[in-house]
Amino acid sequence: MARLAAMARLAALVVSCAAFRAPAPRPRPVSMLSSSAEATAEQATPRGRALAEELKNVNLYLVGMMASGKSKVGDIVSRRLGSYTFVDTDSTIESAAGRPVS
Repeated sequence: MARLAAMARLAALVVSCAAFRAPAPRPRPVSMLSSSAEATAEQATPRGRALAEELKNVNLYLVGMMASGKSKVGDIVSRRLGSYTFVDTDSTIESAAGRPVS
């Protein structure tokens, strides 16, 4: 029951991030993912850290239509949670394939 409540709070955080109208962050290269935990820790919120603790390192997946803001929201959510690393699968696939996914 506690995990379900944590997931509901995460959904509220995602919705609040989706309403955030800042310029989209530049995707981070895959090689920088290991050091991104240090960068996100300084932007984590107390509410986000508490929620991340309750989620107990459950992987989060954002699913939606193309250009719906999944990368933007995912980056913001990972920064607010502090202990999560954002991975944009489009960037990962493009790096591996050497061509765009669109």
